[in-house]
Amino acid sequence: MVLDVACLQEVRKMIVLSLPPSNATSVAILDCNLDVSEVVRKAAYYVLANKFPLQSLSIKVRTIILQRGLVDRSAAVTKECVKLLKDEWLVKCRNGDPIELRSLDVETYELVGESVMEALLKAGSVQLHDDQRIQQFIVSTSNEIEESQAIAS
Repeated sequence: MVLDVACLQEVRKMIVLSLPPSNATSVAILDCNLDVSEVVRKAAYYVLANKFPLQSLSIKVRTIILQRGLVDRSAAVTKECVKLLKDEWLVKCRNGDPIELRSLDVETYELVGESVMEALLKAGSVQLHDDQRIQQFIVSTSNEIEESQAIAS
């Protein structure tokens, strides 16, 4: 008996979409980010965005999600990963402030931090002024945050 490949990928997609959020299922969903089917990989990012709050995932898992998603061979999967990053993690969990991406431990996972900033720049979520470089943006934004915290104290 030969099963249709499209049927199998739809079955895998439905399984991913129906998994409840838990530590055990997060590992299974993370593995689906490597599936051969674009539909299944995209569904995995959708589930991560909608069922797993940023705080429920370890920094290591967050970086794996972004490492895989931002360089996926499918533009649709990459778009779903950027949507997760931008709409769920950045806006809902970090008030839209890219400096709050400290929750990714960008000092340890520097390449992921660079990929994230590049994706946010391409998505228009971070606006650089004039000829400002990313490093200058980060330093100026950090200084603004420190000044506002000093005033509030």
